[in-house]
Amino acid sequence: MEPIQTPIDEREIFTSGPVVVFKWRNAPGWPVEYVSRNVSDVFGHPTEAFLRGDIAYSELIHPDDLERVGREVQAACEGDVTAFTHQPYRMRRADGTWIWLYDHTNLVRDAAGVITHFHGYVIDITGQVEAEEENRRLEQQFLHAQKLESLGLLAGGLAHDFNNVLTGILGYAILTKRAQLAGKTEESLEAIGQVEALSLQAAELCRQLLAYSGRGKFVVRPLDLSQAVREVVGMLQMAVSKKTALRLDLPAGLPLVMADLSQLQQVIMNLVGNASDALGEAGGEIRVRISERELRPRELPSRSSASRIRSCPSCSAARSTRRRRSTPKSKARKRWGSSKSPIDSRTSQPRSAVCP
Repeated sequence: MEPIQTPIDEREIFTSGPVVVFKWRNAPGWPVEYVSRNVSDVFGHPTEAFLRGDIAYSELIHPDDLERVGREVQAACEGDVTAFTHQPYRMRRADGTWIWLYDHTNLVRDAAGVITHFHGYVIDITGQVEAEEENRRLEQQFLHAQKLESLGLLAGGLAHDFNNVLTGILGYAILTKRAQLAGKTEESLEAIGQVEALSLQAAELCRQLLAYSGRGKFVVRPLDLSQAVREVVGMLQMAVSKKTALRLDLPAGLPLVMADLSQLQQVIMNLVGNASDALGEAGGEIRVRISERELRPRELPSRSSASRIRSCPSCSAARSTRRRRSTPKSKARKRWGSSKSPIDSRTSQPRSAVCP
């Protein structure tokens, strides 16, 4: 015996939750011809307020989202689509709070192809949007905590090295004073030379720390890549975990390159640090290798691409601005002044298409 299916009211189930069904007429003012009764639960406004026209749907959309929603409706109306989905936008409830909506709308056309109505539904996705924002905030906090932890380890190692340098400076300063008092000029000069060398070493440690934090000065000059890596070997070893081996292949006699030392070393340290994070607790081996390669003519950038690379961003922005300003105003007026314009000049509200 076949089971007997009991009919259910699917529409009742669909409209008893966070899904609100709308039917708008394609006319100025966006008249609402139908709205499901659960609109009062989601929006806080009674059904009659929408049906009588006491509340315009566009008046409830967040001002920062209204223009974008209008553009999406206009694009759908000017195309040949039968339905479209908005990017999530904000809607003001009766109590003044803002909720996020997912909006899907069908376009209804007559025999001549003219849009007469819009049938659609909106869903309250405020909880989902807030959860995504919270996840992004926690991710940013986690990345910041990782950076602080890495910086703390680096600062600890540099403090140890810096303390050794200061101890040497202090010791040689005492020897210099004693040699001068005893009239030993040669020993005094040698000690002063050691103080100078150690002071330069201390300054180099400070420069490396600034490079790691991204606050170094930008100075482009000829550099030996192998030597640039050797100078930060100590910091590289501190940037990797204890279970990770660091292998360096740094040949001598390579051609010099034009670069900023601090920026170059910062890139190297970031790459090694990212590689160490990718290996995780399992550890492994990180290899830094520098080699010389001859570019063939087909690998060189073209003249046009080279000119784009050399172009100044501010100049490009200025040219782009001039191009935008040179757009005929008549075209702009024609685009926004047509019968399908989503904004009514008198009410500042969409007029030829609703903004669901």
